[in-house]
Amino acid sequence: MFLDAAWAVALLLFVAYATSDPPGPPYPGPVWAVWLAAVLVAVPVIVRRRWPLAALAWVAAAGAGAMVLGVAGAGVLAATFTPAALALYTVGSRERPARSVPALALTLLVVAGAIRLFYAVRLPEPPPVTAAEVPLWFPGELAAALIVLVACWTTGVLVRWRRGISADLARAAVLDERLRIARELHDIIGHSMSVISVKATVANHLAGSRPEEAREALTVIERTSRTAMADIRRSLGALRTPEDVPAELAPAAGLAEVPQLVTEARAAGVETSLTVDGVGELPPALGLGVYRIVQEALTNVLRHSGAGHCRVVVEAADGELRVAVTDDGRGGTPSGGGLGLAGIRERVQLYGGSTLAGPRPGGGFAVEARIPYP
Repeated sequence: MFLDAAWAVALLLFVAYATSDPPGPPYPGPVWAVWLAAVLVAVPVIVRRRWPLAALAWVAAAGAGAMVLGVAGAGVLAATFTPAALALYTVGSRERPARSVPALALTLLVVAGAIRLFYAVRLPEPPPVTAAEVPLWFPGELAAALIVLVACWTTGVLVRWRRGISADLARAAVLDERLRIARELHDIIGHSMSVISVKATVANHLAGSRPEEAREALTVIERTSRTAMADIRRSLGALRTPEDVPAELAPAAGLAEVPQLVTEARAAGVETSLTVDGVGELPPALGLGVYRIVQEALTNVLRHSGAGHCRVVVEAADGELRVAVTDDGRGGTPSGGGLGLAGIRERVQLYGGSTLAGPRPGGGFAVEARIPYP
């Protein structure tokens, strides 16, 4: 804010000086009008970072109004729009092209019209060169102003582009680091489980005949497992973000939490039923997988299908776990490329299962996952 205030003061003095002592005929009106115009044109740049488009609209309109009234320096009309140039830089560096490009085009139209009116009203017949320090003519003034405005906007766009590249490089670096940590976790778990497996075999064979050696093997298993768990916690800690809830406070979801998803779907206006058959206590990883499959499928129902009724089935039979979510909606493909369905397929493939997703013959949409489950 202090820097922007300094910019505002500097631009105020610059605009006032350019209007009071221009190369061409000076403004013939009262001095207070010059300072009032300078204040209205320059002071809003203080808020350009918080409201870039609003600040640009104000300074451009104020500069155009001052020029139409003749409160501008002939020969240096671009000076009146230097606050607008600074505001354009901010818009280019902070706003998406879909917003900054129209803002630039509209600003250029306003500036061009204001300069043309200035020459039509105040200088219908520009004085000869002998009566002015520089040649006064409309095309030259217009070109100078537009070049300054476009140059500042282009600089802002380049700054935004550079920031985007820096952010992408930072994200790539984080991803590389996480992949490295994942490889380390793989090595830690693989090595530790190998040691534990060997020592457990030894302890099992020697438990009756040589209990001392069996106890020694169990000691190695205990020490190895503790060390591995500490290393895993430390590595996973590096993968967490500050917003992540500690695992001790947020147990992994599973089949027991699926009814909550059904309740939330009902609260959102979709009459949803749940059937669980033949499924005992699932391993934590598989239980989490079932929860995520139902969660993704219900999310698609709520966002894309327009369904009134939905049915969730989780059943185990013939060595297979079946998770199905069907609805009576439009039956179309989810928008956004079906990213939720892609996530379901990826998760099911981890367990060697298969996924079917598509419109139902009688109307609606169905998602079905089948996972081997002895």
